[in-house]
Amino acid sequence: MTAPTAHALSPADLAQILQTDLRTGLSEDEARRRLARHGPNTLPEQPGPTFWQLLFQQFASPLILLLGAATLLALIVGEVLDAVVILAIVVLNAAIGVAYEWRAERAVRALRRLVSRKARVIRAGQLREIAAENLVPGDLVMLEAGDAVPADMRLVEAVNLEVDESPLTGESLPVTKRAETILDPDAPLGDRVNMVFLGTVVMAGRGRGIVYATGRSTALGEIAELLQRYEEQVTPLERRLTGLARVLAGATVAIAAALAVAGLLQGRGLGEAALGALAFPPLVGALLDRTGSYLVGFWCVAGLGLLGLGYTALYLQQTGPGAPAVPKRPAG
Repeated sequence: MTAPTAHALSPADLAQILQTDLRTGLSEDEARRRLARHGPNTLPEQPGPTFWQLLFQQFASPLILLLGAATLLALIVGEVLDAVVILAIVVLNAAIGVAYEWRAERAVRALRRLVSRKARVIRAGQLREIAAENLVPGDLVMLEAGDAVPADMRLVEAVNLEVDESPLTGESLPVTKRAETILDPDAPLGDRVNMVFLGTVVMAGRGRGIVYATGRSTALGEIAELLQRYEEQVTPLERRLTGLARVLAGATVAIAAALAVAGLLQGRGLGEAALGALAFPPLVGALLDRTGSYLVGFWCVAGLGLLGLGYTALYLQQTGPGAPAVPKRPAG
């Protein structure tokens, strides 16, 4: 039985489709057969990336390698402060990237905590408490105030029943449930007053319902599965900015290399020749970085961009036309 149709049926019609009894529920043998067919009433769970895997992914980017090369170059020429600043950009970018990708994993874990561990079910006419993971479609479950709803159910009875559905719908107030209501098949999730859903909590009253969906087939299970399949999408604006930044990166590296070569040809030392080249990689790396660190990019444009222009101006002043001659060392 699927969610789009259960709320449009009467309890008797649904019981007939699920081949269960509204008074005695399923037999134990039938419950075991359905458990083998439908699987346990648990949310989908796949091992996600570890913290170290996420961290490694942040440093696998060629843009981060560019910043790493700039850090190494700064250390070689003795610009320790610049090396520290560039390294801070790399570390901050990695922290933002890991935090951004960790959110989906944390959301899935939060959904699993909403799942009830126990359920009171009527089987073969007897009320018993079982592990919620053993519930199957067709089970008859009893609910009362304080219970976490253990599966998606069509209500058979509702006495002053109010349910907190904020984990699913965001509704801040408890929703009053009515078992006798039959809804249109297109009724949205938040309007299905004859249903209760896995992960919600009974705030008041009592009720009885037929389980029609368990595990990944529930509304909460579909959300958890979507979160696990989520992949970060690149927007058209991001693609254009990335393309533009790559063009700027190529031009910047070419300019930096030309300045360094020009300095060496004019007899400048390695440190002075590297001074112009060092001005560019931090700015380029910031511009090319991921969406999650746009703020870092803006900060780099404002700070390191001006620093880079200062380096370049200083270098041109020292090597351009009219620059003072560099005294040559005496031979020997």
